[in-house]
Amino acid sequence: MNQSFGRLSLGALVVLSWIVVPGCGDDDAVVEEDAGGIDAAVVRTDSGQQAFDAGAPETCDTPGAIEDVSCGRCGQAQRFCTSERTWAYGPCGGEGGECEPGTTDEVACGMCGTQTARCTAECVWEATGTCSGEGECAPGSETRTSEGCGPDETRPVECDDACTYVAVGECEDDSCPTPGASETVTCGMCGEQDRFCTIGGVWEYDPCSGEGECVAGSTRTMPCGRCGTRTERCVTTCAWELGACTGETGDCVPGATRRDRADCAAGETRAQRCSDTCGWVEDGPCEATARDAGVDAGRDAGARDAGRVDGGGCAPQLSACTTTADCCAPAVCQLPFLVCL
Repeated sequence: MNQSFGRLSLGALVVLSWIVVPGCGDDDAVVEEDAGGIDAAVVRTDSGQQAFDAGAPETCDTPGAIEDVSCGRCGQAQRFCTSERTWAYGPCGGEGGECEPGTTDEVACGMCGTQTARCTAECVWEATGTCSGEGECAPGSETRTSEGCGPDETRPVECDDACTYVAVGECEDDSCPTPGASETVTCGMCGEQDRFCTIGGVWEYDPCSGEGECVAGSTRTMPCGRCGTRTERCVTTCAWELGACTGETGDCVPGATRRDRADCAAGETRAQRCSDTCGWVEDGPCEATARDAGVDAGRDAGARDAGRVDGGGCAPQLSACTTTADCCAPAVCQLPFLVCL
């Protein structure tokens, strides 16, 4: 999809509202914490995944044109043709896949096994090899065993993260009166399991399945928001019931990112990230971004002044701007490109 700014409808202008907005209370912050940075070559995201890299600057033929392009894990980004005739990329959004198309890797399978897989055009892993190296159980599953116990005794075991059963209780009498009988009993966290009375008169158990998230009646305190905490309670269905987040004292949510002009030269910004203590910390050097370097460079070369009239005139469409007051009505100054539309 390729269209010039001169033909943009009101609806298309709304599309441009994935703008970079300064955070409240911080005049230097040019990107809100959830938006990520915009760079002519690289766009950072706060998703924790690999950043969308547009590669070396690419040339374009129609300044002001916008295109939607694929990026990352089946996401989409918009790119804008600057006055210097190079593409400036917006953040990669809408990523929902497991991987980037064309990549290959060893992925987990079965019970702690691995297999070779390739990433399809739909951004999902497709197995290309057999699952190998599996353990004896699925992590978290529970059952009982007579191993290591005396006659007519069993003890509970739980599958650990290495897919191996480990004892989690003492041996106790577990005899049954009718060899060959079977029944279903509750187990673990609101789960169920079948058990069978062996010829030796001892119950033999299948793995516990259908368990919930927690042990009914238990509680825990978890971090939340901007370094706050909340109490969570495990209800009768073995699910966590969340309490209110209280005591928030930080400036941001850990893992969020933004760009800030503080301590940088004119036309440059620096990436920042929110630390585990909920404070902004520097996460890279000062550098030019598409907002500051792409359009501003064209403005410095005369793109803005060429469209204005000396003595208080206004800038027509496609001229660079700083605020809407710079533009000729009904055009407005569109961020992040700083162009009158």
